[in-house]
Amino acid sequence: MAYADIFERAYRQASDAQMKDDDGLPDDIFSLIEKAVPMPTHNLVPTISPKEAQAPGAQIVPTRKKNTSIPSTKTTPSSSGYFPDKSLSIPGELVLARAQSERVYYPGKVLSFNEKSNKYKVLFASGHEPSLERARFFTRYEEGFLTCQLGALEQPKLDPNYENEELQSLLSKIYPGLYAILAGAQDEGGRLTNFLKGGKARRDLSSRVSPGQFNRQEYMYINNMLQAEFLPDLITTKRLGLKLKRAQPLGEHVLMKKKGVVTEDFNDQLRLHFVLEVLLPETITRLTMDMNKCTYKEADEQVERVENNSQHWVDEVLAARESFLEGRAS
Repeated sequence: MAYADIFERAYRQASDAQMKDDDGLPDDIFSLIEKAVPMPTHNLVPTISPKEAQAPGAQIVPTRKKNTSIPSTKTTPSSSGYFPDKSLSIPGELVLARAQSERVYYPGKVLSFNEKSNKYKVLFASGHEPSLERARFFTRYEEGFLTCQLGALEQPKLDPNYENEELQSLLSKIYPGLYAILAGAQDEGGRLTNFLKGGKARRDLSSRVSPGQFNRQEYMYINNMLQAEFLPDLITTKRLGLKLKRAQPLGEHVLMKKKGVVTEDFNDQLRLHFVLEVLLPETITRLTMDMNKCTYKEADEQVERVENNSQHWVDEVLAARESFLEGRAS
């Protein structure tokens, strides 16, 4: 079989494998190809003379040519400007970003992309909206999100001993629906489907997280309760020290790693993403539905329509980084 045919078949198999396992994280598709076809250390460039090309049964013989190209991570320019990073959810992608004059990173939200300048307008907690190159910010699915140096940021003072029995009571009524999502038996909002689909469909979920009608203290309390219920084994959850009654006993296995649940093969960081991007927004919608006596669709629309001037997303970014770091440590 010709080398080109072997390569094409291997590439097709690797591409299919990547599409089936598109989890939003970088996939080294070429490592799969190299297992099937040992790659040469130099580029293979087909060479054949015009006279030989006209001969019946002519074959192209690969010859070695030194690779003088310079690897680049920049987006490819088009005739109309530049292509934006298609993995980003615009507007709404939550990031850690640094402005032109800064060396440290702050929570930000991507608002738009400018094709002429090939830059992204990013909203900072300060209210500034500078235009930044893609290399100046990290999303929650990138390693730099965990390793970059954060700048000093004055955060709102929240009561660490805050308790709300009414919220606990309301949440206890919602747990059965959340457990149904975890078992793959319910997905009215489509969040489970998008999360399992991976790639951009999963990343778009972070832009749909909203506190709805709850203030920052209540919103963080709801988030803490969900982690206490679904991630009791993580350090970040144990540190919360919440004395809450669990809806279901933990059993001998970690809850979200049990057989028969959609998260059984997830690592700790992916389990945290699942709670923050699937269960948390589901909880806000379902609480809104119960409190306002409306349908699920109406509640979902109410949450998305909320004019959010409280900058809850700043808490969301910082809480995500802290949870991912401590989840990794555990």
